[in-house]
Amino acid sequence: MAQLLSINNLAFKTFTFQPMNKLLLLTTFIIISCTLKAQEFNLNNYKYRFQKYRSARFDFRFSGNNDYYLYQYKSQNRSTGALTKIKLDDNRFNINTNLPFNYYKVINTENLQHTESVNMNIQYSTNDAVNNKNYAFYSYLGYNSTNRFYKGLNFTELNFNVNGGINNNSQFSKSPTIYQSNFSDGKNGNYQGSLGKGKGRLEYVTDAVTAMFLLKDLKKKAGIGNYTNEQVENIAKGITKINNTRFIDYRFRLIDQLTLLDSMLKENGINPTSNIRYFTTINDNWLYANRFQRYSGKRWSANYISIGEASDYNNSYKLADTVEYTRTNNKQNRLFNGVELNYSRSKQASLYVQRSFNATLGSGFSFNNYQYMISHINSVVSKSKFDNMQYYFNANWGYLFQPNTRTYISLDLSLNTRLTNDVYGVRANNNGRGFNQDLSTQFQPRLSVFKFFSPRFYYNLSVSPSASVSLDKYTHETTISWNNNHNYYLSVDMGFTYTLF
Repeated sequence: MAQLLSINNLAFKTFTFQPMNKLLLLTTFIIISCTLKAQEFNLNNYKYRFQKYRSARFDFRFSGNNDYYLYQYKSQNRSTGALTKIKLDDNRFNINTNLPFNYYKVINTENLQHTESVNMNIQYSTNDAVNNKNYAFYSYLGYNSTNRFYKGLNFTELNFNVNGGINNNSQFSKSPTIYQSNFSDGKNGNYQGSLGKGKGRLEYVTDAVTAMFLLKDLKKKAGIGNYTNEQVENIAKGITKINNTRFIDYRFRLIDQLTLLDSMLKENGINPTSNIRYFTTINDNWLYANRFQRYSGKRWSANYISIGEASDYNNSYKLADTVEYTRTNNKQNRLFNGVELNYSRSKQASLYVQRSFNATLGSGFSFNNYQYMISHINSVVSKSKFDNMQYYFNANWGYLFQPNTRTYISLDLSLNTRLTNDVYGVRANNNGRGFNQDLSTQFQPRLSVFKFFSPRFYYNLSVSPSASVSLDKYTHETTISWNNNHNYYLSVDMGFTYTLF
């Protein structure tokens, strides 16, 4: 009986616990599978350093409007019968033409991070009204290059940029009592160079973002099914290699690029259920997706910087009762040498969200020359040389929300603080000036919303409370002044973009 009971117990155990073990294993497998499936590719772990991109874009922008303004007033004195009539009308015709050209190059390899850009713009505008006519011409040319030479995570940094511009403006205005003409022209230029050492790296993850959006679109529209993290990474690397060839003769290479994209997707096991939707989706993503630059990582650096600026502006104006033009000339130049500490950080919170932060702390010595000349009958020349020590801190917090390939919303919060102390005795100063300390702070949030083939809206809020303390070195009188400036600015900008290659 005891033996039978033992056998029955054993049979009961076998019948009861074996299915439970299998059920437990099956449940564990399902949970692990669901967890792995739910985990999305981590953009912060993506490190592929083989980007060698070049692009050039020509944007032609033209805007114009014609407005007519009419004001009429009529009154009569019943006692005297005097009749008063006033009629003011004005027709305004405006044209604004922009011819900007932008060239951009980026290299991201194990040993080098390099960006290079050339920007050029030619602009002409006219405002033709009855009482005011204005004609303006402006040209600009700029070059920028940044270089970080890496050994592991340590790098040597060398940056340089130079730009200059020329402008001419002619304005004629009149009223019932006065006529004024004004002609101005000027040129300006500046350079900035820096040399430093640092540690850390911001990884370029834009192609991984592009790959994930592309796969999500293909899954939704072409029925490719699920995909793995390994497929995402391989496709992102393939997109990088294709983008490396995306230069010159872009229109004729489009078929070749889409062929390479298709081959790369098929090699990584992407098989659609609808070929038509598949090809239209990859074509749409390749041509029209907004490749907002996305980065992950952090770095810091210490740099020596040198900045040079120069400008020369002429102005001539004449009133109706003057015999000749009054001419003025304004020349300024500045040389700044100092040191900076820089810190940058960027994190991909998800495929749709990027958070970034960067800060700069610096100080240096600035040499400033200023000359002002006015000539009418007798010429008057005013010259001054003033030097100062500057201390500044700048910080920027950035938030990017990119729900799909064509739309993004970005929010930037900036804090800029600068302290300036005038210094005497370094160079001869032609004008006696009091000792001056100036501290200004600016907080500037900016919200940008962009959607392809739609207007772009920029909202800018600038609050600038500044305090100035002035101490005259002769009378020792102290003056404290505060200035608060609040600006609210909303603009709508529409344009047409054509990609050359």
